[in-house]
Amino acid sequence: EDKMKLLVAVAGNRMQIEDIQMRLNCLPSRWENIEIAMEAFNDMIEEQRERLKDQIDGLVMECESKIEKFFKRWDALKPNANSFESAKDLTSVSIAKMLEDIEEWRSQFEELEKESSTLQSNCEHFQMPVPPFEILSRTEEELDKTESEWQQLKEYREEWDTYVVLYRCVFVFSFLSLSL
Repeated sequence: EDKMKLLVAVAGNRMQIEDIQMRLNCLPSRWENIEIAMEAFNDMIEEQRERLKDQIDGLVMECESKIEKFFKRWDALKPNANSFESAKDLTSVSIAKMLEDIEEWRSQFEELEKESSTLQSNCEHFQMPVPPFEILSRTEEELDKTESEWQQLKEYREEWDTYVVLYRCVFVFSFLSLSL
């Protein structure tokens, strides 16, 4: 009763004691309703979480399939010297074209790498097993190796072309000096 008098005094006689008592009596049932609503909300969140996990599993399998297909295409179509009939066909232009093709492959690979990285991060976030995407690292090694080989061939070809030009100049000058 002292608490009621205090409430009335604080409220400034604006509220009736019966009104306050009625509200206080309703408080336990309201609190119970809030707890029920929170449990339902938690259940809904957990269902959403499980659906997201299932979606991530599907995306992981799809990404693994994409990576595998990419590797198989790369393995079958990667630039190599067998694409040319003879060494004469390995011109600076054809080598530059091969390096451009490799850059295009690299761009596609980086998209797959980004997708796989995002999926790995999502798996960590949802405390799921992180997929290793093993073929991805193998593909990267193959890309690096092939790109390095063609880059070396480009450098060699540039040096060879310079040598040929210098040799011709020396030949012409020596021929002219003999003629005089």
